[in-house]
Amino acid sequence: MLHGFGNTKHEWESTTNQGDGADKYHWNSHWFAEHGYYVLTYTARGFNDGGPDRPDQPPTPSFTSAVGARAQIHLKSRETEIKDTQWLAALMAYSFPAIDPSRVAVTGGSYGGGESWTQASQAQWTFPHEADPKHDLPVLDLQVAVPKYPWTDLAYSLAPNGHPGPWPYSQSNQQPATGQPPAGYCDVDQSLDNDPCYSSSQGHPNNNLGEGNPVGVVKASYVNVFFTYGHDLANGGGFQAEDACDTQPPPASPDAWYTRVFGPPGEPYDTAGVEDPLVAQLRHGLTECRASYYQDEGWQAQADGPRRVAVFSIQGWTDDLFTPVESFRQFKYLKSLNPKWPVEVALADIGHPRAKNNPDTWRYLNQQAWQWMQSHIHRSHDQQTTVSSQETVCANAQDQNDPNRTLTAKTPEDLSHGKISITYTGSGTTSSAQPDPNGPVDDPVANAAAGQIIPRPGNCPVSAGPAPYTGISQPLQSERTYVGFGSVTVPYTLTGTTAQLDARVWDIPPGPAANQAGSTDCQNRPTPDGCPLLITRGTYRLDFPAYDALTGEIRIPFFGNQYTFRPGHKIRLDLTQQDTPYLRVSDAPSTIKIEAPTLNLPTRNSGTSTLDGMGVGLVP
Repeated sequence: MLHGFGNTKHEWESTTNQGDGADKYHWNSHWFAEHGYYVLTYTARGFNDGGPDRPDQPPTPSFTSAVGARAQIHLKSRETEIKDTQWLAALMAYSFPAIDPSRVAVTGGSYGGGESWTQASQAQWTFPHEADPKHDLPVLDLQVAVPKYPWTDLAYSLAPNGHPGPWPYSQSNQQPATGQPPAGYCDVDQSLDNDPCYSSSQGHPNNNLGEGNPVGVVKASYVNVFFTYGHDLANGGGFQAEDACDTQPPPASPDAWYTRVFGPPGEPYDTAGVEDPLVAQLRHGLTECRASYYQDEGWQAQADGPRRVAVFSIQGWTDDLFTPVESFRQFKYLKSLNPKWPVEVALADIGHPRAKNNPDTWRYLNQQAWQWMQSHIHRSHDQQTTVSSQETVCANAQDQNDPNRTLTAKTPEDLSHGKISITYTGSGTTSSAQPDPNGPVDDPVANAAAGQIIPRPGNCPVSAGPAPYTGISQPLQSERTYVGFGSVTVPYTLTGTTAQLDARVWDIPPGPAANQAGSTDCQNRPTPDGCPLLITRGTYRLDFPAYDALTGEIRIPFFGNQYTFRPGHKIRLDLTQQDTPYLRVSDAPSTIKIEAPTLNLPTRNSGTSTLDGMGVGLVP
């Protein structure tokens, strides 16, 4: 059981089956030990272990993994932490003869979720046996992995670029994707079971350098927290100076990567597609060295072999750190290798901020994960699998999330059957130097205590004005349940060579004068509308000339959600080049001329609901 970044071995320890009553409910050391499992928890390299911090955690000894030349944070490198886990597990199996080395499972959240996915790329853990033949440590057979709110592409998760994933998957090894996505990619009109935006990534999974798309837009508020915490000696021992996998092309470290990205020099990260050695090394380090999506040799060996690791991945719709695409891209890749690969994805309002993490939601998800583990622990087996989704609901809404209403489908795209389509009138110009007054109120880190959808109903911050481009739709005439990604199509003209375009979608309920049962509103808001709720967001890296033209049309995919828009509610679209402090502001000067964008949101409801929208507060 693998802990999250900044946590320790105590995270999954408990003296009760209930644990914390939510994420750890029936998913902790006590629960598994009571059901016949030997449980290994340990504090990963580079972190100080101060002891238990929850009442249910046992007083196991505290220690530190942040002492010594190699006792630094390696960010789950396949050369260090991946081998650490396998070594300790083999040592356990060597020390306790009752352990069956053919029945191994791995699970973890966030930092540990990313490792759980990478471990799953190796159906057999042979490293300990090969590294220490003298003691004859056993070879372990991994049967099950249960990643929780994980990453599968660390580069994209920390800096999404918004570009579609590889099309098709079957490009040769070492080569970036050369096939082109079909016309209308990311557009729900296509109704594709192989929509490339559900596998958006930093590069092609078969490319050992992680090449394929431009370096994206850094999630600054999250990255700054991790970087600062990792260098706080009271918590961790800093980041490694060098890792075996990072010596290609030049030796470097996360410290050097951070300085290169945040600057100086900062952007641009490439010149006509050619990256400097440090950016190329960062790309390689956060893909091939630290992300399951790029372990193509391990996945292919399983596809060609007698058995595949069974994976149940739990991802959050409202998680602004590791978004649903992290599980979707890996799900789609494994299904491309074998349609009956035993891999499922479950989505709900859980994970990192801005997720609510309702205890009832976690109890349901843990039950599903437990059933999955029990089904596969004796030997993983191929089967038809699904993607499932639970709805995001407001904290003070009349309706609550009912697990009996969970949606299921054979692919992420199949969760929806129709769409909402809105074309907003008017044109405008955004600039990299133009502040967005709405940015601070929707930063997931700064507003972590605020709950699942920011701003919270009843606690509506009054914005200084609309975004550089804001469009507001007509009221909906009927209830529509948005589920999936969706996108906004933006006709544009770029002045500059690189830029970002950030997008947000809000639900605006009726105000006090037209309030309906179940609606929310803001107190003392000087408009007839209610408090806007942030439903989803997205970002796109424009990079000329290697990846984008100076003029044309882009589609920005959203992070996604399952959320019900009610009759009388309006849908607001924001487009800006500054969604700060959440996203790093580009330091490369640019302007983007925007023409009448079209918003497409996939819906569970069949058919198309077409609305008109009007741009407000536009800069000529």
